[in-house]
Amino acid sequence: LYSVKVLDENNQAPISRIIAALNWCVENEMNVVNMSFGTLAKSKILQDAIERADEAGVLMVAAAGNGGEADGSTVEYPAAYPQVLGIGSVNQKMEVSEFSSRGKGVDLVALPWGFYGVQSGTSFAAPHVTAVAGILWAQNRSKTSAEIASLLRASANAAWDEQEAGNGIVDLDYAEQVADTYQVSAENKVSQSNEDQLTEYAVPTVVQARWAAHAVEGGMQ
Repeated sequence: LYSVKVLDENNQAPISRIIAALNWCVENEMNVVNMSFGTLAKSKILQDAIERADEAGVLMVAAAGNGGEADGSTVEYPAAYPQVLGIGSVNQKMEVSEFSSRGKGVDLVALPWGFYGVQSGTSFAAPHVTAVAGILWAQNRSKTSAEIASLLRASANAAWDEQEAGNGIVDLDYAEQVADTYQVSAENKVSQSNEDQLTEYAVPTVVQARWAAHAVEGGMQ
């Protein structure tokens, strides 16, 4: 398990630092990469880095974004890229979180449970899916990143409207049950991208962490 630091004290990072980190992950043969940050700005150089990582067999998971209340249809980059699993969030009632970006570009949703309680934000949901992907891959290293991604989508609990939660909530138990016999279908090879809804920018910008802290009795959650 590696931690590649990209965010500064303000939980931001320039696109160039994200690209450098992705290149490092490729060079050092990482299997699964979690990206708990996002930006609405479309970047050709970031897209190139994502495509290189995908071609190298890296499974990429990213937070869909916390813009649900403002613009629920817009999933941020890098989650918006079809090579990346875009992850939304559900709350304690197992409903899609009000703040979670949703719709086209969301592959899965997750409810992450922290040691001290439930954490919120799609940045906390994304590593939950990353961990499930790691478990599934560790059990069968002969599978490719595309096969693991497809398995995650196909085995998700689809109890929600697809426009709200993509393929549904990640389900490790069921994924483990069907992993040995699952065959990749054409429908589950790639994610649905919302790239047409986002705008390209000329100069590198920053990505922002997508988690939130909430005051609860006994401390912070």
